[in-house]
Amino acid sequence: MTASRHGAALAALAALGILAGCIGDAGASPLSGQPPSAVLSAALATLTAGGTAHIAISTTTASGSITCSNEATASGGWQIITAGTGERVVIMLINGVGYVAGNASGLEAFMQVPGSQARANAGKWIAVRPGQQVGEHSYGDITDGITLAAVASEVTPAGPLTLTAPTVVAGQPSIGVQGHAPAGQHVPGTARATLFVAINGARPLLYEVSGASGYRDQVTFSNWGGSVQLSVPPHAIPAAALQAPVLASAGKGLVS
Repeated sequence: MTASRHGAALAALAALGILAGCIGDAGASPLSGQPPSAVLSAALATLTAGGTAHIAISTTTASGSITCSNEATASGGWQIITAGTGERVVIMLINGVGYVAGNASGLEAFMQVPGSQARANAGKWIAVRPGQQVGEHSYGDITDGITLAAVASEVTPAGPLTLTAPTVVAGQPSIGVQGHAPAGQHVPGTARATLFVAINGARPLLYEVSGASGYRDQVTFSNWGGSVQLSVPPHAIPAAALQAPVLASAGKGLVS
């Protein structure tokens, strides 16, 4: 999913405040004196070149909360999406193929799979390829937001851009690039988006969107360059065959 999953979409601010040492660090940094667009470009380039990263997303609205844990690579990854009321879906992208598995309530709520199909296929992997869909969501909806480049597109504030004062995020001196939430994320029109960037190294640390009616989205980045294990699930059900009655007894239970 895209906006519906992340907003689509995945953690808390570790520390926030101005330290005396931050100004000195900023003066020695390549980011010092750069306009907001340059700081943002540096951060996005660092993200897409990061190899792998762990990304945690927490979205809160007036109607509830959703969390997403994402292990992203340049070409694939996996994520686990959970609602506060127990709905759960796991998505993987491996060699250009998307794989979806969830409990019945997760398939119904996140993918809009009809209730009978959701119950029949709960806990089974569903393989989805370009041109196919699961429930009401296309291959692009399902797999977008998993790779590093896709994540970068979702944490890019839209202009006009401004810079925050130097601060500390997750124990690191940082500066924030602030603007509007990216178009298409279906957030309140008054929402403001800020990407906090490490002054040393230009790595994204935290992305926040806040708006009216209790809306808040937080995305944190960690474990850069960590190992991400991806294995093609056995017995995956082709998405194109999801309507077939035989699927009620096919596949292996993988998600409770």
